[in-house]
Amino acid sequence: MHRDTLGRIGLAGLALPVALIVLAIAPAGAAAVDCEVGAVGGGPSGWSTDGPDGDFEEAALLVRGAVGALRTDAFDGYGMPTINGTPYANPSPLGCGRQDRKQEIVFPAVSVGGVLVKPKLYADPRGAFGRQLAILKNPTAAPVTIDFGWDGNLGSDGDTIVDRSSSGNATADAADRWATSCDDGDADGCANVAGEARRDPELAHNWEAKSGKSDSADAVVLASGDGNFDVSFTGVTIQPGQTVAYMEIVTLAQNVQLARSVAQRADSKPGKYGVFRGLSKKEQKQLRNW
Repeated sequence: MHRDTLGRIGLAGLALPVALIVLAIAPAGAAAVDCEVGAVGGGPSGWSTDGPDGDFEEAALLVRGAVGALRTDAFDGYGMPTINGTPYANPSPLGCGRQDRKQEIVFPAVSVGGVLVKPKLYADPRGAFGRQLAILKNPTAAPVTIDFGWDGNLGSDGDTIVDRSSSGNATADAADRWATSCDDGDADGCANVAGEARRDPELAHNWEAKSGKSDSADAVVLASGDGNFDVSFTGVTIQPGQTVAYMEIVTLAQNVQLARSVAQRADSKPGKYGVFRGLSKKEQKQLRNW
C-alpha cells in the first residue's frame, strides 16, 4: 500500500500536496499539463491520476470531525483501459489536457490493438466520485472487433471484502451492475468498524447502467480476499471511422451503509446523481454501457 502519495488533508480544509493541486493552479489557457496531476472532488475528496496508465492512481476522503478523519489509500491504480488484454500506455507524460473547469484530465489518444484509446478521468466537484470514460475510435476502413476492459487494484489487497452487489448478494459478477467493497483488516465484516478508524474508504463501484444500454459487461473480477477489480466487455465491434465510449464510476464513502446507498442512487437515477455531469451530448450518445 502507498499511503504517502496523497499527503495530508487538514481538518480545516483540503490541503492536498503538489501532485493533487497542479490541476487547480495551472493557467486556464495551458495547452497541456502533466498527466500525473489531481483534483479536489466533493466530499471533500482528493484524486490523483497515473500518467503512464491513464487511470486513477489513488484517492482519499476527508470525514470531518471524525477520528482517523483522513481516509487514504483507495486504489493502487483503478480503471486502466485495456484492448485485447493490452494496457493503454501513454507516450506523452506532459501531453494531457483539461476540461470541465479543470475537474477532468484528458489523456492523449493512443493506438492499442488497432483502436485509438483516449481515457478521460473526472473528479466530481459535488460528490465524492470519480469517473473513467474510455473513448474508442476505429481509424481504419474496416470494422474491428475487440475485447475492452478496465484493469484495477483496490489497494486493500487480501483485506478486501465484497459487501453487496446489485443482485443483493455478496458476489460480484457479470449479472451485476454495481457492487460495494471495503478494507476489512479485522475480517469481521464491512459494517463492524470498531478499531478500524484508519481503514481505506468504503467503495461503491458502478460499471454499467440499469437500462437503456447497448452493451453489458461479460466478466467482472471482484472477490473477497483479492484486491483486483476488473471489468471486461468482449466482442466489441466498432465500425470504420466510428467512435464509441465506455464509462464506470467509483464513489468513496465513510461507511458501507453510505456506499450501498450511493451505488443504488447512481444505478436508479444516474442523471440526478451526476454520472453524466460534464459529458457532451456527443459523448453521451457514444456510450454503450450506459
